[in-house]
Amino acid sequence: MEGFALLIKTGRIVDVENHPDADKLYILSVDLGDEERQLVAGLRGIYEINELKGKKVAVLCNLKHAKIRGVVSEGMVLAADDGSTITLITSDADLGSVALPEGMDESVVETLPEQISFEKFTKHKLTVKNGCVTWNGKKLLADGHELKPEKNVKDGAVVR
Repeated sequence: MEGFALLIKTGRIVDVENHPDADKLYILSVDLGDEERQLVAGLRGIYEINELKGKKVAVLCNLKHAKIRGVVSEGMVLAADDGSTITLITSDADLGSVALPEGMDESVVETLPEQISFEKFTKHKLTVKNGCVTWNGKKLLADGHELKPEKNVKDGAVVR
């Protein structure tokens, strides 16, 4: 399973604010167990602030930090989109747990790149199959827990 370069961790959204310069963006504070990160997410109009607070989510942690409409985003919260439904990817794993493809040895975490571009991330083709997030046909697991879309989406939904 060479080529997997994503550092995805389970986090909990602890605070949500409206982005001051964008109608569709929130600024999230996410607890990853050993650190807290600020993420900018295009979830306004999909989720209300009170729906997001306290929710466990999957976070792409090694995405190159980006300034989005003047606010730094230190990663990306993952969501599935099947063309009609957009929903967050969740996990029952402990905060900070790393998600890897089924069967991949955890030692690979030490070799993951410190940062990847958004373009490189999109080449990983994460999709939903049978209610679980997959990469190259393998389920993504964090401490044995599947990463799953919060709401039902069709098989083949793209995870971004």
